[in-house]
Amino acid sequence: MKKLPILNYTIKNQTSERLDVFIDGQIVDASTKAYLDEWYDDQPSVSFKSFRDQILNSGRKNIRITINSQGGQVTDAMAMHDFIKQLENDGYTIETIGMGLVCSAATYILSAATNSKISPNSWYMIHAVSGGAWGTVEDI
Repeated sequence: MKKLPILNYTIKNQTSERLDVFIDGQIVDASTKAYLDEWYDDQPSVSFKSFRDQILNSGRKNIRITINSQGGQVTDAMAMHDFIKQLENDGYTIETIGMGLVCSAATYILSAATNSKISPNSWYMIHAVSGGAWGTVEDI
């Protein structure tokens, strides 16, 4: 199948002292990530599970996370935020940089690190929470 260029999550510089993590695209939950992996044979956007596992498996304690994301699944973004805080408490050096779009759920990730910055040509967008309801008329 053709790879989708908008779904892009990578980790670079695994041979240097610093681990560079790039989040380019949507934040998704683990089951959506697995579906996209299977059907599009690509490293799609990031889930908390993929983010956590790849960072811990790298063995690096100096991490720079560059974010260019329109947002996505807020629960996974909140878990990523808390994981970054936990890593800092455990002695990791974490830097987050926003470039391009840092919107919606992605703002949680950017704001997690003590050392957080955004490039001058970026858009940072926080909005009111959206949601919905479903069920029978009696449930709602």
